[in-house]
Amino acid sequence: MMATTRYTRREYEWILSLQRVQTSMLKGKDSVLSELYSLCDNYNQLNLIKDLIIRFNCFDEDIYNLTLIEIAKFISSLGYDPEKTALIALCHDSSADSSQVVLNDLKVYINKEAGISTFINRFDKLLKYYNQGKRHFIAVDEFIGSGQTVANCYKEFCGLKLHDATLFFCITAGMKDAVVLSNTEGINIFVPYIMEKGISDHYLGNIRSIYIKEMEKLERNLADTICDTHLPDYSFGYKRSEALYSRMNKNVPNNVFPIFWWKEYKDNKNRITLFDRVQDGY
Repeated sequence: MMATTRYTRREYEWILSLQRVQTSMLKGKDSVLSELYSLCDNYNQLNLIKDLIIRFNCFDEDIYNLTLIEIAKFISSLGYDPEKTALIALCHDSSADSSQVVLNDLKVYINKEAGISTFINRFDKLLKYYNQGKRHFIAVDEFIGSGQTVANCYKEFCGLKLHDATLFFCITAGMKDAVVLSNTEGINIFVPYIMEKGISDHYLGNIRSIYIKEMEKLERNLADTICDTHLPDYSFGYKRSEALYSRMNKNVPNNVFPIFWWKEYKDNKNRITLFDRVQDGY
């Protein structure tokens, strides 16, 4: 229960209206919501932030597991010989990566559905397993925001010129534009949970233009640079993805609006943020 003495009546009602809808995501986040409220200079900004939070897709374990089950069923429907098939994470080094988490979490589901038992934790090991007889590779990851990682891995695969091998991407959630772009480029991809841009795809006409300008104003409250990370590279989310997605208590994708995870103000003082972001140079 919030202590109403800490807030004005209007602020209290704004915070409570959000917590009623996003109960799990906003549990214990009174101070964060108050910070966001204080950043807003007008009703348009308050309404925009409120609407974005209400529409935010924050996966709990149940929803996440449902996407894994859908992926396992889809892979099974491809009908690949399990002895010639491998799941592979979309990463190229030994650093902790969400794609490796998805790979590990899929093991039981995919073995039950399709009998596949080969799991590769680095994409750059694909050729090694091809030489061992694997011909069908399913690349997995948690989220596709801009489609850049998928495009780069597809280009790498094509460069190997393995004419009797196939590559399919299966990603638990992602942005519609990235999926459409991947399909346009001839990339085979399956994403069970697809989202549209938080502002550009949701609002129409004049209100869309107004809210874009208001978000730009809100971002001016944030530090231009944190260590080696520059805010203009993440304005409206990386590649302007405008994503409204995270997993409960996990590392938020940088495709999400930075107003929800950028950790410093313009004067370089620390913020309390709705979500946490950990990456090199930030």
